[in-house]
Amino acid sequence: MDQSDEYNETMIAVLDLIWGEAFMAPGGEGNIDNLVNGLYLQNKQCLRVLKPGGVLSCYDWMKADGPYSKDMLYWFELEGLTYAMETKEKHAELFSAAGFSHSELTEKSPWYRRKVREEYDQIKNERYCDIVKLIGKEEADHFVEDWRLMVKVCEKGEMLQVYSRAYKKRVTVQGFRVQGSTV
Repeated sequence: MDQSDEYNETMIAVLDLIWGEAFMAPGGEGNIDNLVNGLYLQNKQCLRVLKPGGVLSCYDWMKADGPYSKDMLYWFELEGLTYAMETKEKHAELFSAAGFSHSELTEKSPWYRRKVREEYDQIKNERYCDIVKLIGKEEADHFVEDWRLMVKVCEKGEMLQVYSRAYKKRVTVQGFRVQGSTV
């Protein structure tokens, strides 16, 4: 598997095997009103396109306070990706610095810990042979080790799963909200 491709065709086939087609729509098919992704460095652009009173909703992995552990750094290496995880407090500061009037960050780590543990158990047990057939033993073993480390950093509380909502302030003129104006 080419680690420089975050979502190449092989990875999509493996995720489809584990999750079915629902992995492409995290809320399940037909259950998402809006999905915004990859916002960490794009908060100002999101603010720009939102109407006054608009809300930016996103999900992101965040880190606990302190430096990355050896386990977290090893997981990054296995992933073949560079993450720029920040704390919940830093994300709130970034939303504020981008110009949002306020934000709400809700941690959902307990749910995700259970989910990633279930996925790992599937990958290393009942789905392992199917994954080997799909991508070969060496890549399947890499995939299992990658998921094992993700479980470990989640269960240790080093990686947090957080839903964020950032609000663009409403514009008012003499007590009336002005539609279509910019902030």
